Amino acid sequence: MMKQIADMPPGTLGFVASGKLSRRDYTDVAIPPLREAIDRGEKLRTLYQIDSDFHGIDWAGLDRDAGRSRCRCRDDAGSSRCARDASTR
Repeated sequence: MMKQIADMPPGTLGFVASGKLSRRDYTDVAIPPLREAIDRGEKLRTLYQIDSDFHGIDWAGLDRDAGRSRCRCRDDAGSSRCARDASTR
């Protein structure tokens, strides 16, 4: 399970991971606020806290294409900061 941490400083998103993470934890909890901040062009810091009862990730539940998505990171000039597409790894 993943939960967003409330009351984070401006420009910071925080998440706590516990139990076993599923695809839904990413699609419903983590991705929407991250995408909103990126779309607004905000500089963003993230905090991921792993709880003591964390039991891993349900890899079978994640899309096969999740590792093939292109990075949307951009530097101040608008250039991609990603060294390469994740699918080439």
